[in-house]
Amino acid sequence: MKVAIYGRSTNDNLSEHIQLLFDKLNAYKTEIFIYAPFYTFIKKKLSISGHIKTFETHDDINGKVDYMFSLGGDGTFLESITFIRHSGIPVLGINTGRLGFLANVAKVEINDAIEALVQKKYSIEKRALLS
Repeated sequence: MKVAIYGRSTNDNLSEHIQLLFDKLNAYKTEIFIYAPFYTFIKKKLSISGHIKTFETHDDINGKVDYMFSLGGDGTFLESITFIRHSGIPVLGINTGRLGFLANVAKVEINDAIEALVQKKYSIEKRALLS
């Protein structure tokens, strides 16, 4: 499995959940692409190992990942869409805030969400863009 992870700087109280995400992905030998500014922020706080690459643009991940993980709230989720554009890459929104309509996987559900991805036990909700 290959995933891209997009996020912004976060509170220290989220480090435990973000560490769990990386540990779980590494357990499945996942190839991970992390948004470069987010990687710069978290590498000082977490123990990140495994096959890690960074990305800064759509072209860096287009055709190279199976899923995009968005860590944050709905605003972060919408920002992550700019990196996948019309590629059809599904986005899993992990809500680290209070209320998430688009980012609807709670931080305490990270383990279950990754298990569901690995076992292909999930559904994809199609969204439309209005202009």
